[in-house]
Amino acid sequence: MFLHSYEADVDAEGGALETILTAPMVVAQWINCQYYFSTVAPDMFGAGTKTIHNVVGGVGVLAGHGGDLQLGLPRQSLTDGRSFGHEPMRLLTVVQAPLQRIDMVVERNPVLQHLFGNDWVCLVAREGPTTTGSAGPAAVGGAGRPQQPPKTTTRPTRR
Repeated sequence: MFLHSYEADVDAEGGALETILTAPMVVAQWINCQYYFSTVAPDMFGAGTKTIHNVVGGVGVLAGHGGDLQLGLPRQSLTDGRSFGHEPMRLLTVVQAPLQRIDMVVERNPVLQHLFGNDWVCLVAREGPTTTGSAGPAAVGGAGRPQQPPKTTTRPTRR
C-alpha cells in the first residue's frame, strides 16, 4: 500500500495531484506489474529460484552459468513454498479530489489515459470526505463509467 496526503483545497490547478498520479502512482503500477506477471506466469515472466542467479548487466539474471535472460521476480519474492504471498490483481488507485480536477489531470497526461483507459490501473474517486460511493474511474475524457477492479481468472500453479 502506498499512501499520499493530498489537500485539494490548496491545489486549485491540480499540480500536486498531477505529480502524485504521474510519479509515485506510475512507479506503484510498475511494481504491481512485476508481482502480477511474475505470479500469473512465473515460467515466462518470473526469474525462478534466486539460489542460482547470476546478475547480467543490471538488467536481469541467468539461472546458473547459462540459459535465457530472466527479467522478473525470483520465486522467493512471491511464495514461501506453500502459498503465494501476492494475490495477482491490477493496481487500485483511490483518490479524494474534485472529479473535474481528476479529469483535467488525466486529460493532460497520455500515460494516465493509457493506464486507466486500458484497465492497467483501476481508478476510484470521490469528491470529498462527506460524499458516499465512488465515481470511478472519474477520468479518461470524463467517461465516469462505474467500474469494478479487473478480476484475475488465472491462478498460478505451484511448482
